[in-house]
Amino acid sequence: MAGAISSMAENTQAPSDEALSLETVSGSCLLSPSSSQALDSTSVISHTPTSKDTSTQNTSTSPVEETLARLSIDDVNPRTMFWSLYSVFQDAHRQDGSIDLDHTGMELLKARLHRAEWLDDLHGVRIGEDLVACREVMEQMLQSGSKFLSDAVHILLEASRHRQTLPDWHYAFGHAGIVSFLLQVVATDTASDILLDFTIRTIGNTCIENDLNRQIVVDNNGLKGIIQQLDNPSIKAIIAPVLHNICDDSEPAQKLALANGVYPKLVELLLESLTASTPYFGYLCRLLELLTESYDTETSSDGTMEILFQATIEHTIEFDDFCALFNVIIAHLQAKRNQRYLIDQDMVQLALSLLHESYSQTLHNSSSASLPTEEEKELKSMREGLVTVLADISCLPEFATKYGSLDSSVANTLVRWLRSQHTELQTCSCIMLGNIAQSESTCRLMVHQHLYMILFNLIKTSSHTSVLFAALGFLGNLASLAEAKGPMRQMGIIPEMARFWKAGPLALVSIKLTWRVMKGSMDNVSRLLAPLSGGEEGPVNELEGAYGHASNLAATGMPSFAEFNDPVKTHLSLLLSAFEQFDNSELKLEVGYLVHTMLWTIHSSAAAISPGSKEALLMAMYRRHPNIAKPLGLMVQNGNPEIRSKGWFAMALMARTIEGAVSLEFLLSGETLAALRAAIGGQSTTAEAEPPASGEARLGADQEAEMKMNICRDNATVMVHEILKNGSGITDDRRGEFEELLRHRAHTSTTSPGVDG
Repeated sequence: MAGAISSMAENTQAPSDEALSLETVSGSCLLSPSSSQALDSTSVISHTPTSKDTSTQNTSTSPVEETLARLSIDDVNPRTMFWSLYSVFQDAHRQDGSIDLDHTGMELLKARLHRAEWLDDLHGVRIGEDLVACREVMEQMLQSGSKFLSDAVHILLEASRHRQTLPDWHYAFGHAGIVSFLLQVVATDTASDILLDFTIRTIGNTCIENDLNRQIVVDNNGLKGIIQQLDNPSIKAIIAPVLHNICDDSEPAQKLALANGVYPKLVELLLESLTASTPYFGYLCRLLELLTESYDTETSSDGTMEILFQATIEHTIEFDDFCALFNVIIAHLQAKRNQRYLIDQDMVQLALSLLHESYSQTLHNSSSASLPTEEEKELKSMREGLVTVLADISCLPEFATKYGSLDSSVANTLVRWLRSQHTELQTCSCIMLGNIAQSESTCRLMVHQHLYMILFNLIKTSSHTSVLFAALGFLGNLASLAEAKGPMRQMGIIPEMARFWKAGPLALVSIKLTWRVMKGSMDNVSRLLAPLSGGEEGPVNELEGAYGHASNLAATGMPSFAEFNDPVKTHLSLLLSAFEQFDNSELKLEVGYLVHTMLWTIHSSAAAISPGSKEALLMAMYRRHPNIAKPLGLMVQNGNPEIRSKGWFAMALMARTIEGAVSLEFLLSGETLAALRAAIGGQSTTAEAEPPASGEARLGADQEAEMKMNICRDNATVMVHEILKNGSGITDDRRGEFEELLRHRAHTSTTSPGVDG
């Protein structure tokens, strides 16, 4: 009966320095070793990852430790890195023989790396050659299972964090094959957790804003091994920021990560992070947001929505994290499967709570009374996005079935929001309640709760287009109910609608509301036709006061067109004036529906009006609105036969009176006259042409098309009959043509005319 309406806790702790050092570079994460994983030459397992080799443990301070002990974290740079690496290589050569170089070879390596320590030109060929030499030595260490490899990678990790030469140094890592080597380490089955930790961190650092290294990771399918470490309790803490660095601004990396099944693992990680302090929570949220852009949310598991809502509603999180998860939820709710799941599991209230929670971000994340302008704009955009998907959800038939009784928490929340001061809450409430109002029983419940009064007040006081559009749509659904029409008239619904009739985003919905509240209600028709200067007239008994009696208005002869035009203005005058300014065919058509509905209501046998008052009303209506038939003229030219039928039917009603026939005489020329000839002649319009079907389908389609064409023809024929009877200003040529059309009709059909389309 109505139309669907669409739109225009716990704290998650920040990371501690002792747990994991997370620094940002242009939104990426710069990783350093955690202090709990101190460099120790005995921490690497050679071949058997389940046992620890202590036979060669060196209890004295290693050269690497001595070197690092002398340097602060910002002092470890590419040049000092080479000398530190040589110290590790020297220990590996002496203690476990994992480097296949003789004494002379080691001395040459020492000289090369000592020289490289003092090089300033990181773009030079020589620095790349020195890195290649280091990579070749580390490959030997990996192949032989050297326990010193974690020391070497640890030094690479520290160097990868050097800020002053970060971009150049990271490119050098890629060109020299260091990144490819590190991916080999991740892929091996024998690497210890500490070696994996240092290796994966280094990979993450070298991929910061570095397309070369990201592509190396993609080309080697290196994400597979990294993602597998999400199942490793000792390593999983660093995976989210590393993946973020690799996938940020890299569509190939994002697609590869998703292909390797990362998304459900990240959702599981998000759930775990809600019960424990996690240093990577922010990057986890941003990574989910990043990957959701390419993720098929139709395939998400059933528990995903619960986890996302739990993280955003039940926990106080940072503003950026809240926004990231908010956007993830919106993306998931755009999938029809998830929309139906939300309804089926009665989780719509969680989505409403999320929208309401967004207004609490000011309290959680700002010391001032309001958020900065940019952040508030971001929140506003996100709220509008969520309102849009909630509107889509409320359009599903399951939604009205689930919440149509109005006794749910969802309905109660939405009713409260009608009185909210927040624009998005008001808009959301009007849209969703309006889409619940799809049945007569539900509309009746809403009318008994006087929701139309709240809506009317909202329309009078709000200046927000989105709120007005949704409120008008909702009120239009309630206006279809007979018992709502009288109270709406008493509130002044028609004068209030008139201010929206000018071309604009609210014109269409306000005109639609006007003809809905007018349909079947003579009181509201009379209000539309009353003079603008008149007071609030009563029901039918005041019609004679407004329009007089037919005996007082009837003239002895047919007036001329100049005399026919009564200067008194009405609300219908305003609408017809706006019609002339419309350049939108949909708006013009809606005015035609309104005129059709008004004429149907006046001529309906159920209309509570005396014959004398009815004649007076019609006479005044046609005299005051000489262009009233123009919207109907567009209807009969429409390509849809049902719309054409309504137009001819309304014209047939007009032709029953002398004044109405005069209005039609001025209209029936040009394209409108051509449409009349086509209708009575049984011709179809080009817009109706469709490819022929076959078999029974074609037969059924042909029968239906023939029936619609007959209805149009019948209504057009009745109109011609009435014009010939009541029209005194028709020319002899036109009269002859009309009579010929009727004779043609009489020969082609015996159907009684006058069927409403």
